[in-house]
Amino acid sequence: MLNLRQVKELFEYRDGDLYWKKILSNRVPKGSKVSGVNSLGYLRVRIDGECYMAHKVVWLYHYGYLPEMLDHIDGDPGNNRIENLRLCTKTTNGYNAKLSKRNSTGLKGLTWNKVNKNWRCGFHANGERVEVGSFMDKDEAIKALVKARGVHHGEFMNHGNPVNPEGA
Repeated sequence: MLNLRQVKELFEYRDGDLYWKKILSNRVPKGSKVSGVNSLGYLRVRIDGECYMAHKVVWLYHYGYLPEMLDHIDGDPGNNRIENLRLCTKTTNGYNAKLSKRNSTGLKGLTWNKVNKNWRCGFHANGERVEVGSFMDKDEAIKALVKARGVHHGEFMNHGNPVNPEGA
């Protein structure tokens, strides 16, 4: 298991990035930035044959332990600045998930009901469905959705709006 001593020997941390302090192979020169990215945009680093997510290594570098799960506050998996990382659970990490590509309204939990011709709002919190309500006016629906999600999701609230993830 990776430990703080190893991380401090292997890396220098600068503004969210890890730089190699030692030469471990011909392919990774001393001073080079960790740059291996997986298909989801997360940086990875291989140490002694084990693959580690770079954001967890950054956390270990600062706090001395490898967390089970971390959340990127701004939703950017490439932003590993320590101030952009926070401990989370699988549930709270899901609260901060990005907007689905299939979403056509621009906000998570907001849908247009073609049959009733109204806006429906709802989301999941603590494993249960929270129904906010149905609204004729889109702006009223958004206000109600934002308020309810704030109550249930707290600091992990993300409405899926990339311009303003905390509000619509």
